[in-house]
Amino acid sequence: MKLLFLASVEDDKMKNLEKDDLFEVWLIHMDDAIQNLIDSLPNELGSRLDYSPESLDSLEAWG
Repeated sequence: MKLLFLASVEDDKMKNLEKDDLFEVWLIHMDDAIQNLIDSLPNELGSRLDYSPESLDSLEAWG
């Protein structure tokens, strides 16, 4: 019984590590993904995006 509990705890730790790793990879690539999005937009629109919530209004109006 004790071994099953330890195996379950280890499985949970591995799942959390995998989630953390996936989140870290996602976070590392987010800057590039945002820049790729901005680069794919018309210059006038891309230049209005300044990471503020208000700048998203321009993007929403365009889409």
